[in-house]
Amino acid sequence: MPRFTNPVPQYLDSAGNPLPGGKVYFYETTTTTPKDTFSDEAESVANANPVILDAEGRCGNIWYTGVARVILQTSSGVEVYDRDPVGSAASTSSMAAYNAGTTYSADDTVLATDGNFYISLAGSNLNNEPSASPTVWSELATIRVWNTNETYADLEVVRGSDGNLYRSTTGTNLANDPTTDNQNWLMAIDDSRILSDLNGTLTSGGSSNAYTLTPDRYAGAYAAGMMYRFKANHSNTGACTLNVAGLGAKALQSSTAAAMVSGNIKSGRYYTAFYTGVYFVLTADLSPGEFERQPVAYLDFTLNGTATPTINKSLGATVIMDIANGTITVTLGTALAAADDAFIDMCGAWLGVFTFSIPVVPTFRATSTTLITGLAYLTPSNTAALTDARIWLKVYDYS
Repeated sequence: MPRFTNPVPQYLDSAGNPLPGGKVYFYETTTTTPKDTFSDEAESVANANPVILDAEGRCGNIWYTGVARVILQTSSGVEVYDRDPVGSAASTSSMAAYNAGTTYSADDTVLATDGNFYISLAGSNLNNEPSASPTVWSELATIRVWNTNETYADLEVVRGSDGNLYRSTTGTNLANDPTTDNQNWLMAIDDSRILSDLNGTLTSGGSSNAYTLTPDRYAGAYAAGMMYRFKANHSNTGACTLNVAGLGAKALQSSTAAAMVSGNIKSGRYYTAFYTGVYFVLTADLSPGEFERQPVAYLDFTLNGTATPTINKSLGATVIMDIANGTITVTLGTALAAADDAFIDMCGAWLGVFTFSIPVVPTFRATSTTLITGLAYLTPSNTAALTDARIWLKVYDYS
């Protein structure tokens, strides 16, 4: 509640005598810029500046906002006093407009002149304009609930009706429900739309060699770096294209820019498409359950300097070694079907006098025979070390 103050003050000189015709000047605090005062609380009827005292040294009502610098003079212009600031030092309600004459405590919240809320970082916080005083005020972000009648600015964040936070992607965002509009809004924290475009929940459309894809994210134009993971809805029969979000068909090619051939894309398999800026690079993923698939061929053998290395362990395969060319040919027990994907995983090490590493060379191959040829190994300058080399090799069939 407000404290009682004298509603009809009488102004006195330094000797304690009334100041008939005295002058009371009002300025903006710390300046000589005149400050408006009013005779009514609504601040609609302005006073003169200075306010002239009557014959008893009294004046009418004086109202103003905030604080002011007040100078009292005699009728002849002799200064009696100069006080600054003069105004209310009482606390205000939470989130009220900032008042330069109010002393704020730590954690008090105000609405500054820039339209943003600020929280006080210190006690005894007086005459520090929040937007210009970061050492004692910190801007307080507020999140509004989306309202179809409000126009939102770019990057502004709101809470949708589903409880998630959304970030505006346009500067004039009006009447676009963020829970259903993925063109003008993105989820502000963890965008599930991005995840669904990458985690394999998408399924391609289209037919023949023309694939289509409808992503969850809004796509207004193709851009290098776009990536989508999807399940193929049909197999291809030749060179093919991918049309994302109706933006136009782009070629689907291998990492070496080769066009797809018949059977490269199989219905029900998962693929990842990466846009280079010109075409989509397509890579095949392992289908569910294929991580545990057993190899169709497994060999563990020791090179012995002859064309028929010593087989330590074998699963449906044999191996022939070409000493002159430094290559190995594997004969599978069962032929791979035409255009099936054979994943070859090879590794080994030279032991003994010379030590070399044989790198892992994972390669997708297509064949309709039992032969997998051209598996090169390192040949040391001392051919005697060929008797000390041991290699293992696995072949998986991902048809």
